[in-house]
Amino acid sequence: MRRVLAKHRSIYSDSSAIPANVPHPKAPFLWPMGTEG
Repeated sequence: MRRVLAKHRSIYSDSSAIPANVPHPKAPFLWPMGTEG
């Protein structure tokens, strides 16, 4: 489970480069997992 969270964290870090005005399709899924981890 932690490996999955770590993987999602890396994806979230990469998606952070996307401008805030451009919604990321996976953002809703990555946010809760990042906060829980």
